[in-house]
Amino acid sequence: MAEEGRAPTDRAAIFFAMKEIAAHPSVASVSDPVFSDSGTSINVVIDIGLGNRFRKQGGDINGVYPREEVRFDFPTDFPTQAPSFSLRQDFSRNHPHIQPWLVDGRVVPCVVDGGAAEFIATRGLFDLIDQLRLWLENAALGRLMDPEQGWEPTRRDGYSDIIIADASKLRALVTRDGGWKLFKLAYGFRTADDFTPFFFGEIGEETNVKTKVGQSCVRDDSAYGRGEGLAIVVWPGKQPNGGPIVTDAYLPDDFRTVGELCERLDRFGTSQHLTAPLKLLNDRAASQGTQGDVFPLVVINLVRRPYRLIGSDSDIEICPYVLPLRCPQGAMSDPGDEVRPMAQRDALTPAVLRRSSGDPPLPAWALLGCGSLGSKLALHLTRSGNSPTIVADRSMLHPHNAARHALYPSGGALQMDWIGSKADALATALKGLGAPVEALGDDHAALVTRLIETKEKAKPAWLLNTTASMIVQGSLAQDGMTGLPRVVEMGLYDGGRLGYVGVEGADHNPNAVELEAVFYQEAASNPAIARHLFTPVDGAASIVVGQGCSSLTIRMSDAALDAMAAPMAEIFTGLQIEEPGSIHVLRREGIGLAHASIEVPKLERVALEGMDGWRLSLTTDVQRRIMEEAAEHPKTETGGVLIGWSSAIARQIIVTDLIPAPADSKRSRTKFELGVDGVSEKLAEIHARSGELLRCVGTWHSHLGSAAPSLTDKTSAALVGAGYVQPMAFLILGTDGWRGVSFAARLIDTLPEEKG
Repeated sequence: MAEEGRAPTDRAAIFFAMKEIAAHPSVASVSDPVFSDSGTSINVVIDIGLGNRFRKQGGDINGVYPREEVRFDFPTDFPTQAPSFSLRQDFSRNHPHIQPWLVDGRVVPCVVDGGAAEFIATRGLFDLIDQLRLWLENAALGRLMDPEQGWEPTRRDGYSDIIIADASKLRALVTRDGGWKLFKLAYGFRTADDFTPFFFGEIGEETNVKTKVGQSCVRDDSAYGRGEGLAIVVWPGKQPNGGPIVTDAYLPDDFRTVGELCERLDRFGTSQHLTAPLKLLNDRAASQGTQGDVFPLVVINLVRRPYRLIGSDSDIEICPYVLPLRCPQGAMSDPGDEVRPMAQRDALTPAVLRRSSGDPPLPAWALLGCGSLGSKLALHLTRSGNSPTIVADRSMLHPHNAARHALYPSGGALQMDWIGSKADALATALKGLGAPVEALGDDHAALVTRLIETKEKAKPAWLLNTTASMIVQGSLAQDGMTGLPRVVEMGLYDGGRLGYVGVEGADHNPNAVELEAVFYQEAASNPAIARHLFTPVDGAASIVVGQGCSSLTIRMSDAALDAMAAPMAEIFTGLQIEEPGSIHVLRREGIGLAHASIEVPKLERVALEGMDGWRLSLTTDVQRRIMEEAAEHPKTETGGVLIGWSSAIARQIIVTDLIPAPADSKRSRTKFELGVDGVSEKLAEIHARSGELLRCVGTWHSHLGSAAPSLTDKTSAALVGAGYVQPMAFLILGTDGWRGVSFAARLIDTLPEEKG
C-alpha cells in the first residue's frame, strides 16, 4: 500500500518501460516486476556481445561475465523521477567510471556524462541500455580508460565533504624527490559529539605547524561552526632505479578508516613523506592541546598517474581526505579512526572561470568608468576570467544607481555599504571572483598618469573608456598620450537602442576623437543609425533622483543595458593586439540585434600652421577624393569644401567628407577661387542630416608645385577663420605632400602686408 499522501505507482508507465527495455537486441531477459512501498524493481540481463572472446578465455574477462544482470529500481513517482540501476554486489570496483556510492551493496556504473536522469528523459531507456552494454564491453576489454582522452580520476560525485583548492598550485608542488607542505585551512563544520559529520574547507597559504588551530560556532544556537586548521599535502618521489613513482592502478576510495588510508598511501608511495609533518602536528597536540578537543585535519595525497588526467594537462591526481586530530593523542594514532574521502573543487581563479566560459585569456586591460555600463562589462569579462587590472572612477554610488548598476545594495536600513566609491565597490566585487584588481577613486587624469608611468611589461594593452564623457574622450586623444594603452570607447544612445564601440588603431591612429567623427559621418548616411543618434526617442535627460537633485543620464532599463553590454563584452573579448582601428555599431530593433563592423584605416595627420598643437586629420576616403580631383586638373589648381567635426580638447579637426568645387569656381595655374553656387544649401542639408554635428571645417586647394602656403593662402585662411566661431582649416595639396594653415581671427591685423 502506498504511503499516505504519496501517489500510487504508475504501473502502466512501469510496463511501458519494461517493453522499451525488452525491445533492445542486447537484452536477454527482463524479470517480473517486484512492487513495494518504495518503488518497483526489475532485473535485466544484458548480453555483452563478446561470445568468441569469452569462449576462448572461459568464465569472465576482467571480472565481467558474458551476460550481466542489471537491477533497475523505479521510484514510486516514475516517470517524473528516473530509475536508478546497479550491478551485482561482487562486481569489481577497480574499474574507472564507477560511482563512489553503493545501492544495497551493489556497484553503480557511471555510463553517461551529466547524469543518467536527464539522459533517460531526453533519449529514453532504449538508448540507456546501449550505454550500459557499451560500458560493460569496455570494462571487459579494459577500454574504459582511453590514454588519448586522459586518466579518469577517482569518482567523487555526491560527497558531502568538500575541499576548495587551487589545483594548479598543488600540482606545482610535486618534485622528483617527493615531499610535503603544510597549508592553512579555513573550514565550516557541523557540531557533533565526536568528529564533524559535515566538512567544507578551503586551502590557504603555505604555513608551519605553529599556525592557529581553533573553531567556533556561527551562533550560540547554531549547529554549524567555522574553524582554522591545517592541511598536509604529500607527494611521491623516486623509485630505487631513479624513475618517478607512478601509480597505474585504478583504485576506488572505498575505505573509511585510518588503517586503510595508511595502506593506500603505502601503495601510492607517499606514506613516508607523511611521517615528518604528522609527528610535528601530533607533538603539538600532545603538548598544547586541550584534553578531548577534536579538530578536522585534511590530508591531500598527490598521485602521479601514467598520463594526463581527463580535462587537464597534468598527470597528478589530487586525492583529499578529512580525518580527526584528537588532543592529546594526535592524528592517525588509532587505525580505526574514521577517514572520509573528499570532493576537491577548484578555487575561484581566472583560469577556472575561463575554463567554464570558453573564452581565451586576454591581454591586460584597464577600465575607466565604473558606472552602469562599465560595471556590467567588468563583471561579464571577469566572469570569463579576464578581469581588468585597474578600475577608475571618481564618482560615488547613490541609491538611484541601483536601477542599472551591476552591483546592488545589501538589505538593511541605511545601506551604508552602498553609498561609497564606485571604483572601490566594483574592485571589491571583482576580487570576490578571484581577480587581483586595483581601485582608483580618481579622474581620468590620475589614471593617465598611472598608466603612462607603468613599465611597458606591466602596462595594459587596452584602456576601456565607458564614461560617455566628451572631455575624457578628447583628453585621451591629445598629442601627449602616446604612452597610453590603446583606447576602446563604448557608449549607448537612445535608451540603449544604439551601441557604439570604437577601437583605436596602432599608435593611436585612428584615435577616439577621429573614430567619433567617422561614426558621425557613417550615421549621417545611414538613416537606421541616424534616428537613434541624432533624433533619439530617449536621449540624455535630467532625471529626478531626490528633492532638489537630478542626474543627467539616459532613461533606460537594466534589461536594455544588458542587451547591449553582453555583445559589447563579446566584441572586446575578440579584439586582437594587431587589431586595426574599427567601429562596431550595435542596433536594437524590438528584441532583435544588428551588428555592423567598420574598419577605419589610419588617418593622415597634418599639423596646422598658425595654431600650435592643432592637427588636421584626413580619412583615407577624403585623401583619395582630393587626389583624384587634383589629378583631373593637372594644369590648374582646384579645390573644394572640407566637411567634418572638431574637438577643442583634443585640438583636432577631422575631415570626413567633401563638397566638390561649385560650378562657379575659377581655376588657373596659380590660383583657385572657390565658388558659392549651391554650397549653402549643401551645408544646411549636411548639418540637418547629421544632427548639427558635422559642419564645414575649412577648404582645400591644390598647388602645381610645393604645398608651402603663400601669403595669399595665409591671408585667406585667416579671413576664413574670422567668419566662424569654431576652428577652420585651410588645406593645401602639393607635389611634396600636405600642408595645413589655420589662423585665429585676432591674428588678421598682425599679418604683414604682401610686398609688390
